[in-house]
Amino acid sequence: MCTQDEGTPFVMVGLERSGNTVTHAALKAHPEVATFDDEVKYSPFYTTGISVFSFSNERDTVKQASRPALLKFLSFLNHGKSGKAYGIYTVPAAKDAAGLVKAIQTHYPDVKIILVKRLNIVAQYASSLIANQSNLWIATKPLITPYPEVHFNYKNLVTYVILTLHALNELEKLKSSHTVLEWIYEEHLLSDSPSFNPLFDFLGVSRLDVAPFLPAKLNPPPETYIRNYYFWIQEVCKIIERAAIQTELKQQLYAYHTSLLTNKSIHESWLFYLSILPSRLLAFLLFKKALPAVHNP
Repeated sequence: MCTQDEGTPFVMVGLERSGNTVTHAALKAHPEVATFDDEVKYSPFYTTGISVFSFSNERDTVKQASRPALLKFLSFLNHGKSGKAYGIYTVPAAKDAAGLVKAIQTHYPDVKIILVKRLNIVAQYASSLIANQSNLWIATKPLITPYPEVHFNYKNLVTYVILTLHALNELEKLKSSHTVLEWIYEEHLLSDSPSFNPLFDFLGVSRLDVAPFLPAKLNPPPETYIRNYYFWIQEVCKIIERAAIQTELKQQLYAYHTSLLTNKSIHESWLFYLSILPSRLLAFLLFKKALPAVHNP
């Protein structure tokens, strides 16, 4: 176990388009926090560890001891020799979320967890589409202007929501084994001058205004560039409501999306409903087939 003199180790995890980059930038800007410059991939860091450099013949005790040592080495690589807190961040693909959780619980029992989470799945999905189309995965990098209008495919949206629910449900399991700070995009990162003091308090470092050191946000409000935005919010509410998970996560996500619909009248043309009918039918069949995948045993 790490002593106080060694600093507080942490791992930051979150699905893509959840605010991981700006949160990591805030950590990097703090002089008492040592963190690796870039995102650490799920594989090989969590899957293979130190054995990626060898023929994997080392003893199991060596393999296990090397994992926290490698985390510390990466954290301090470009930081010097001081740091009251140190750690890395990983953005797993939805399919890797369960493996990541198991690896952290098995090999890194003493780290603190920063769980970065975005409640607005519609905006998260739209951001992912734009990143794929523009090949710019850093939200603070300039995009082509004017900002592109986003159109959804119903079947693809349903698939995305199901995978996201499943992955978040897995990441939430870290709360049963670790000390976790839930860092929610909508609560902490939407402000023009966000405060990261709760994050710094969690890691045991001094409070600091790092907003001036962070890149400016470029994404406009989602309702301005997502076509039929409130209709899709309504549809995501239905998907979440039908999902076979009975956890606080489901309640949290459902409550957030329904709050966005307060006092909103949704009037779409019959042509729009007709255009999504085929994909909606396919999505219904897909959803029924995929329900066991998000079932919480």
